[in-house]
Amino acid sequence: MQKNPVDFDIQISSAGKPFFSNAEALHFSLSHCVGYVAIAFCSEPVGFDMENRGRSVNFITLARRFFAVEEALAVENAGGDGLTIFLELWTAKEAILKLSGTGLSGGLEKALVPTPSVGLLDGRHIFLHRLAWPDSHATVASFHRPPHVRERELVF
Repeated sequence: MQKNPVDFDIQISSAGKPFFSNAEALHFSLSHCVGYVAIAFCSEPVGFDMENRGRSVNFITLARRFFAVEEALAVENAGGDGLTIFLELWTAKEAILKLSGTGLSGGLEKALVPTPSVGLLDGRHIFLHRLAWPDSHATVASFHRPPHVRERELVF
C-alpha cells in the first residue's frame, strides 16, 4: 500500500527518537549540519549522523573526553588527519546511539568503533556504512548488514 506523505504520523519516543506511528515497517533517522539536512530510511531500525568538516572544535579534547582510550589515541596520533578520524568516529558513535533510540544521551563512550565498518554497543554488533561528501562526513548504523546504501540528493 503506497502512502501519501501527508498520511505519515510522526511521533517522538520517550528517549526522543522520532518514528512513524502508522508505518511500523518504515524506519528513519535524520541529521543536520550547516546547510544540509539528511534522512536515512530503512525497513529495519537505522541510525544516521553527519557532521560538517568545517566545524571549528578542539577535537582532541573532545576525543579524550568522550571516546574510548584507543579511539582518542587514534585521533591524537593521526596528525593532519586527526579531524577526519575524529569526525568518522563521532558520526559512527552518534549513529549507533541513534540506532539504539537514545541519541547522545546514551553516552558516546558506550558506543565503540573498533573498525570502520563495525560498531559495538553493550556487546551488540552494529554494521556501519560511511559516507564522505565534499563538506561533511556521515555514517549509517544498522543491526543487520544493509544489502546496499543508495544516496539521493534533493536541492531546493
